[in-house]
Amino acid sequence: MGQGGECCQGLSHGYAPVKPGVNQNVSITVHTFVATDTLFAVLHHDAGQEGVFEYPIPDVEQRVNDEIVIEPFNATAENITLINLAERCPKE
Repeated sequence: MGQGGECCQGLSHGYAPVKPGVNQNVSITVHTFVATDTLFAVLHHDAGQEGVFEYPIPDVEQRVNDEIVIEPFNATAENITLINLAERCPKE
């Protein structure tokens, strides 16, 4: 998750179910209070109630070779003001 976003790690902005294999045109409603215009898609294992997103437990991040399955992507918005939550995170 790094890349400057460590303090907000674990914050979920939206989610959508996917099926095994290739999934295209997955549509997700992203909550407008997002950290930055770069978001991270993280694949989670549906370990709890089937079809219900239960994060952080029991639906943990899916791993391959002990690495979390994660992909950054850019988000754009029209007629919406994005708030940088990373600036509001407590400093350590």
